[in-house]
Amino acid sequence: AMPPVSAVSVIFSPARGLVKREVDKSLPRLYNGGSNMRGKEEETMAKSLETLLGELKELEEKKQAYGQAMGVISYDALTGAPAGGADRRGKTMAVLSEVSYKLETGEETGALLHALKEQEDKLDFVARRQVSELLRSYEKTKKIPMEEYIAYTVLLNKADAVWHEAKEKSDWAMFEPCMREIVTFNRKYAAWMDPEKEPYNVLLDEFERGLTMRSEERFSRNAETDIV
Repeated sequence: AMPPVSAVSVIFSPARGLVKREVDKSLPRLYNGGSNMRGKEEETMAKSLETLLGELKELEEKKQAYGQAMGVISYDALTGAPAGGADRRGKTMAVLSEVSYKLETGEETGALLHALKEQEDKLDFVARRQVSELLRSYEKTKKIPMEEYIAYTVLLNKADAVWHEAKEKSDWAMFEPCMREIVTFNRKYAAWMDPEKEPYNVLLDEFERGLTMRSEERFSRNAETDIV
């Protein structure tokens, strides 16, 4: 069950440094390639399929837990949190996003997913799909510098608070700087994912896998013809 908002606030906000230190102890090291990664992969490959699937379940549970914690904080911001608490929430989200990034891109995570990929012929459809999607997410997230990943999470938290105030005042100029920063990040994100592609095609693929500007334009023309 999801913990109440008050519990999340107590756990993750006031004790920022302590939580970060304690959580870091249980996290895999950042993936840097080289002999350490090869050794970790060899060690993981020697494990039984049952053990690997158990570790996969544990990984998913950790990812979901951090996602839920950040989700509760975001929901709190939209409901009962003080209007002036955005900066404090931003610092909390920075801690959680760093933990989430390290979990997502750690060498142990990579070794686990590659080991399961090697044995995908022994997995059922659901497990194969799960491994495929997690491996895709792992490889994409590794392309994003951790500092940028954290900064973007903090930016979105700030932008949400500014947007609500700007909407009430009908003041676009108040929100415009945040919007510019968001656009800038997404341009960088597109370049990290695939520098050879048009940036908008990269972003469209995030929204709907395989979608491109050309196919979207074709769809829009057909839809317009059918509707009009």
